[in-house]
Amino acid sequence: LGNPHHKIGKVIHVGGTKGKGSICAMISSILNQAGFKTGLYTSPHFYSLRERIKVNGEIISQKEVIELVDEIRSTVNF
Repeated sequence: LGNPHHKIGKVIHVGGTKGKGSICAMISSILNQAGFKTGLYTSPHFYSLRERIKVNGEIISQKEVIELVDEIRSTVNF
C-alpha cells in the first residue's frame, strides 16, 4: 500500500472510556472551520460501515470504500 501512514501530517489521538466520539467530532469540526483538512475514524458504527470514516466532515462514499477495498485486495492477493 506504499506506507500511507508516512503521508499523514499531524495526528490527534483521543483515548479514554467516555465521550471520545463527541470530543473527536468537535475537534474535527473546529479544525475544518479553521481551514484544516481532517480525517476521522470512529468505531463502532450504527448503521453502515461507511459512517466510521469521515474526511473533512463527510462520510466516505460507497464508491471510495469499494475502490479502497479493491486496492487492498489486489495488494494482499486476497
